[in-house]
Amino acid sequence: MKKRGFTLIELLVVVAIIAILAAMLLPALSKARERARQAVCMSNLKQIWHALWMYTEDHDGWFLPARTPYSDYSDGVVSLQPWFELLGNYGKGYGGTDKKYTPLDYGVYIGVGNYERHTKGKALRCPSERRPFTYTHYHINIWLVGSYTTSSDGYIPDPTYGPYLKKMNKVRNPSVAIWVTDGAAPDQHSISYMYYYYKHSQTGNIYNCFKHINDICNILYVDGHVEGRSASSLNIAKGQGPNTPLRRGFVLPSGGYNP
Repeated sequence: MKKRGFTLIELLVVVAIIAILAAMLLPALSKARERARQAVCMSNLKQIWHALWMYTEDHDGWFLPARTPYSDYSDGVVSLQPWFELLGNYGKGYGGTDKKYTPLDYGVYIGVGNYERHTKGKALRCPSERRPFTYTHYHINIWLVGSYTTSSDGYIPDPTYGPYLKKMNKVRNPSVAIWVTDGAAPDQHSISYMYYYYKHSQTGNIYNCFKHINDICNILYVDGHVEGRSASSLNIAKGQGPNTPLRRGFVLPSGGYNP
């Protein structure tokens, strides 16, 4: 019996069915991939929490400031270091040997833009972030930890953020006090701290930090839990960036407290 092949019409129908199924499945697969990236991001923040907590225990309960004077590992010269540089080392991916910014090492791999390929899967790099990686995709809450700056007299507490330098015992509600969050500034070395929440703005040096599926920003709290929050849940209107969510849960320099 002679076998009958497919007609052109039948082949076109099969192709059309496959295209329809692909169109239905691809968005679901894309969402599944992004949810997996968000889960990795949350795991990154947990690792950062462990490192920051160890620093706090080693420094008599003081939070690691956004920028702080610390000695360089190679020559001992003191300079103003951003917070993430005190958490670990470059790893062997940088020049082939372990290198550090400072004598401290809390297990967080630090990578730089020239060695971007070595930072994939590391704690300071968010897989959902579309910007090129230079130093860190995460920002520390400068209202919680405070910061130092330079002056003619050397290193002093920053005029604006210095009063926010504090110990852990100033935190009244660690479950609402934000420690680290998805970042939003393109220059992550000089601006590796969060003082404002940004949403849906890409003008100047401001990017959207609500980068995960359904416009979610991953947030690490002082008690160690990580939570995905929307702008509306933080009472942030589209295009606005108040700092109120960043100033909750701890005693303010004025003595006040935002629960």
